[in-house]
Amino acid sequence: MAYSANLTLRNQNSPLAFGPNKSTMIEEPYYYHRNYKNDLNKTKEENNLSLNKRIFLLGKRVILAAIPFLSFSRALRYPFSIAMDSCRTYKCYNDLVKAKDAKNNEKRYALVHTIIAVAALAATFFASPIGLVITTCHDIIISGSESIASLQKKDWQNSLVAIANVASSALYLAVLFTCSIEVIVLSFGAQVLLGFYNAGKDLKNGNNIEGLSEILMTAFRINQFNEHFAYLKYKWKNYSKLHEEKIKEIMGEDILHFKEGDERDKFLILNASFDWNGAYNPEYGDFCSDVKKLSKKFDVKYCTVANVGDIKKEIADAAKLGKVKGILIRAHGDSDFIQLDADPKSSSMISKKTLSSDVFTPLDPECRIVLDSCDTGWDLKDGIAKQIANVSQRITIAPNYSLSAEDSEFVSNDPLRWTFDKQPHTQVIYPDSND
Repeated sequence: MAYSANLTLRNQNSPLAFGPNKSTMIEEPYYYHRNYKNDLNKTKEENNLSLNKRIFLLGKRVILAAIPFLSFSRALRYPFSIAMDSCRTYKCYNDLVKAKDAKNNEKRYALVHTIIAVAALAATFFASPIGLVITTCHDIIISGSESIASLQKKDWQNSLVAIANVASSALYLAVLFTCSIEVIVLSFGAQVLLGFYNAGKDLKNGNNIEGLSEILMTAFRINQFNEHFAYLKYKWKNYSKLHEEKIKEIMGEDILHFKEGDERDKFLILNASFDWNGAYNPEYGDFCSDVKKLSKKFDVKYCTVANVGDIKKEIADAAKLGKVKGILIRAHGDSDFIQLDADPKSSSMISKKTLSSDVFTPLDPECRIVLDSCDTGWDLKDGIAKQIANVSQRITIAPNYSLSAEDSEFVSNDPLRWTFDKQPHTQVIYPDSND
């Protein structure tokens, strides 16, 4: 009952995997960003070069301009971070060597930057999200120092650019710690503004390769900004609250809780708090009609969930009142995750990382879990529906395509059997044995 969300989470923005160590207190990177000018020495233009040297210099500029785009590959992010942190460490060490005959303040400054660069490299290797935090803090320190130096020289333009870089890095740091959709939108917005400025500066100075690279990266960031700003508007519109009010209007307030003294088996309808396009409006399709049919056999409760913890609590509370024979999860998703909340924290995703058997332990052994969520039944080997089936040890039913509002319904003679756009798109997934 959901149009395909086309979230970028599955590709470059997934918070579900980054490096080898995932036991950190911060959110794993929702998207990747760093100030590359702090990693690499600027290529200097020289006159009277031979043809071979000019070709080499041109190739180097092209490679350096292309490097930031490698971060869009989720698989490359960890080795990419190691490589960039190594380049920054080498750059800082060279600066330290060059400062051996400089004033003590300059030596200390170079030494501090080298120590921070080494710490970031080590942290990236052993606990990658922490390494990115250190690198981002280092970017803030460098840009802050540049802004102070520019202010002292009364170079107002460069001081404003440096301050803007501080703000951009600080916002990205906030993304790493909060993963709030509001902060993500602000972060993308800051990078778009800086991208426009840097592109214009490079093109004005005749650095066409670098300028075109900045334009292309800015175009990517504009697309990300627009997409996430749309999600932010849907979050502010609070569809989940509207959905609850609508189903209460249609079905009565009793649908929002189990009935006192009702000894029938329980059926939980768990609606995600995040509904980016309003596809889970209870008025769409035959949903309310299906709920009325369910209510003839089961004690049914409709509720909103924003994270896996909410699901665990609802299941546990329901199990105290009777046997939980059915669960319907209505949420946007893809083959490897289901998103429950607009803020894309890992805890708001049903994923391989967040699933645990204790979430489903209170369910009746014969309970069926139905995923009304796009493409969740696509990957029968290791997809999210298969993961849920294996972790819960319950039969899980899911669609293998992008749904529309009229596609899901249960088989009238067996409310625990569901179909999606009739049988061809329905995957009934049995758990692998734990034996």
